[in-house]
Amino acid sequence: MTKIGRRRNRNEGVQWLVIGVILGMACSFTVGFAGYVFGLIEFSSNTSDGEREIQVVTPTSDPLQASLTPTTPSIIDVPTNEGQTPETPVQPSQPIATFTPTDLPGVASMTPEGGSAGGPEATSSVGTPNPTGFLPSPPTEDNSAALAIGATTLVPVTGGTFRMGTTVDEGTAAVAECVQRDGGTCELAMIMDSTPAHDVLVDNFQIEQYEVSVIQYVNFLNYLIQQNPDNARPHLTACNGPCVLTTQDTGGEGSDIAYNATDKRYEVRAAVVDRSNYPITLVTWHGADAYCRALGRTLPTEAQWERAARGLANSIYPWGPQWDVNRAKTNRPTEDGTVPVDSYGTGTSLGTSEFGAYNMAGNVAEWTADWYQNNYYQQLANTGQVTVNPTGPIGGDKRVVRGGSWSNVPLFARTVHRIDLWAPGQTSTWVGFRCADTASGVSTAPPSSNTNVTTNVAATTPAPVTDTSGSTGSGVKPGSGSSSTSPTTASNPPAGNIPPTATLADQQ
Repeated sequence: MTKIGRRRNRNEGVQWLVIGVILGMACSFTVGFAGYVFGLIEFSSNTSDGEREIQVVTPTSDPLQASLTPTTPSIIDVPTNEGQTPETPVQPSQPIATFTPTDLPGVASMTPEGGSAGGPEATSSVGTPNPTGFLPSPPTEDNSAALAIGATTLVPVTGGTFRMGTTVDEGTAAVAECVQRDGGTCELAMIMDSTPAHDVLVDNFQIEQYEVSVIQYVNFLNYLIQQNPDNARPHLTACNGPCVLTTQDTGGEGSDIAYNATDKRYEVRAAVVDRSNYPITLVTWHGADAYCRALGRTLPTEAQWERAARGLANSIYPWGPQWDVNRAKTNRPTEDGTVPVDSYGTGTSLGTSEFGAYNMAGNVAEWTADWYQNNYYQQLANTGQVTVNPTGPIGGDKRVVRGGSWSNVPLFARTVHRIDLWAPGQTSTWVGFRCADTASGVSTAPPSSNTNVTTNVAATTPAPVTDTSGSTGSGVKPGSGSSSTSPTTASNPPAGNIPPTATLADQQ
């Protein structure tokens, strides 16, 4: 038995030391082994000294495995329109100039809305289109400005009662002149739809001094681009179908208008001679009507057109009773195309009407507002009364064309002659137009002594009209296109075919 307080000997201390070392090593081994097994400790070789290095590895999530530890996502405050009335964003648009076409010859002042941002501010003399002054502006600018500034001067036409149409005697003499003087193949049937002469009364009005020019119509087409931004080429659709043919269209090879696909605009076609101031051709009736309406004007009625051409003297030609080859462009002496719209205006070549309208005989024949019916004049005459402001039949399949052209013999340049070859959607290289407008400051001529007055009669049932030769008017006059000793080839093709047009080769 060991006594309390007895001192330990050396052997006992050594024993406890050994036991402590053994237990410490066992614990270290156990801890290290457990760390290795559970991946908490790994041994790596140090290439510099060959000693193994213990590294502590912090576990991370496997990128291919979903994290088992849920996380709280960031909260993003997104404003909503819930409970609010949605607003429609306002899209900025190009200012469109507003204008009032000039009513009388002179100076038109036009300042577009928006100043320089909306288009050019200009005060310009209005009259014959100037190729330099009225070049079309790009569609990105204000084309209504160019359209308005370039509008032709309106000349006043005095209204009143006048004898419209012609007599069989006058028509027979004109046919004889065509055959004997001009060497044409004219026939009496060609003049019968212009008979009988009958009294009509028209109010004061105005008519454009010149036929609409190429540059004026180009400005109109670029205006249509501005009004139809989703339609790069509105000339094919914007006028109840085609407005006009361009050089790129089938049948438009003779057109004076080209489409610039790069700049997306219409231009006067490049040519040796600048055609800007020549009359527009290959234009449909719908295209002519749309142009006039864009200016706040209209196509003239057949009665208005004849009054403007005949003057107060009621002449058979715009300048008087006798034909003069130097006052109008027909195919006598040569058939070589159109001339500028302000031609035949000076000296011995003065071919204007009494009211100052140019080229109402020859150059290009002109669309009127009226439907065609071959016996319409006969029905008006049968009433025994004066017809007030006649506007033609209420319907039909062709529109009346007046004035004759560069491709016709002088018979068709008479102020009384009617041409019936074209439906509203058809075109020709010898048909153009001019616009009319209501009166402004024009005094009415004294009425005739005939007090029997009736309003326009809408003839709807054609009745045959018999001429002195025994033939019956059919509404299609042989040789209406032009009459000459033999068919000739026009310098431009006679018609385009968008849509299908009349074939006139056998009538030229």
